[in-house]
Amino acid sequence: MLGLLRTLAVSAALVVCAAGQKSAGCGRNLPDGQQNGGRYNATVGGRRFLVNVPDDYNKDTPSPLILAFHGGGGSPENHITVDQLTLQVKSDYPDLSMDIDDIFYVYPAGSSKAGCEQKNTCDKLYWSVDPDITADDIGFVNSVLDSLEDTYCLDMNRLYAEGKSQGGGLVNKLACDSGVSKRVAAFSPVSGAYYTAVDDCEPPFEFDLNPFCSPGRDNVPIFAFHGKKDTTIPFDGASKRNRCLPRIPHWADQWAARDRLSTSPEKSELTPTTSVFKYGGGLVTLIVDNNLGHVWPATVKNGDNDGKVGPFDFTPLMLRFFDKKTLS
Repeated sequence: MLGLLRTLAVSAALVVCAAGQKSAGCGRNLPDGQQNGGRYNATVGGRRFLVNVPDDYNKDTPSPLILAFHGGGGSPENHITVDQLTLQVKSDYPDLSMDIDDIFYVYPAGSSKAGCEQKNTCDKLYWSVDPDITADDIGFVNSVLDSLEDTYCLDMNRLYAEGKSQGGGLVNKLACDSGVSKRVAAFSPVSGAYYTAVDDCEPPFEFDLNPFCSPGRDNVPIFAFHGKKDTTIPFDGASKRNRCLPRIPHWADQWAARDRLSTSPEKSELTPTTSVFKYGGGLVTLIVDNNLGHVWPATVKNGDNDGKVGPFDFTPLMLRFFDKKTLS
């Protein structure tokens, strides 16, 4: 009898895990005016975010969610054309445990700079990694997650974050936060802007990043890209805008050390010009391309590359990485 009870307990636990940890919004109807497959603006604390409701959303079945952060000077609408998540086709992902048509894609909006009215640039939005922005973006992201979890049926173990440039810098900041790092399962910064305030900013730009990074858990999954020809956020680091940008391999090494992994990654080839560096079997992964600049890699034109396509598509790789990472 005791053995049977143990078996039933394990089976029940597996069912709960398979079903996902449900958010408070499970069982609630969609907000008035919303329907499956729609895109809607929402606000929290006076700030905006864009919600893409999945085609196959079911109020009783918890859905995964990806937070997607635009680059500096961009917008949610622009970033949709950059990461192209909403264009992904279910039939291209037979290997995923997640259902592509069941994922929420949420695009928060950054803040405009002071004095933008005079310059007519208030449509250009930035994140608090920018030296000129002082907004509480960590608080904003927590509030967005609170609102989403209360409104929709979400899988609390499958919340993810990605972003480009300043958005990538914010994703790194979220991963470093003691609270958000325990809410979000995995993080993917692309061409990340890791502006850091240090006293001595000198080559080789391999300064200690740990004083600026205190995640609330071990084994934080990181899936990053950076191009060696990036002149906006240089691969080898730089002193820029009264801040310091770390050398990208050093940045990845520090994440590996923070996750208690070896700082000697395994290197493999993705394309003849693209290398993949995996720490701890890939818990921390850095993809580097010799010829790409400050872009979101894609083999087709996107809202970021001006038609200068790359040798691989980053978005499918990111989705497959996310698929293997949960908080449970």
